[in-house]
Amino acid sequence: IDKVTDEVKSLIEKELSLIDQIQEVYNLHTETDYLIKIIAKDITDYKSIIHDKISTKIPNIKSIRTTQIKQIIKQDNSLKLNI
Repeated sequence: IDKVTDEVKSLIEKELSLIDQIQEVYNLHTETDYLIKIIAKDITDYKSIIHDKISTKIPNIKSIRTTQIKQIIKQDNSLKLNI
């Protein structure tokens, strides 16, 4: 994020929430401000989402770093509590 203010963060979070292909958005305590999970049908669609819906549409985004998943080893959304 270029300018970190509550107003800017709220705007970015609102805009990210409106993109259908984004499934999850996390605000982080790291160098990277946000972690987002995008579901795309292929690499062309992925690049289009990044360029057309995020980097050119949402103000104050300084840079975007991407990582693509090669293989899912484990994915479990259930919550197991040992109480």
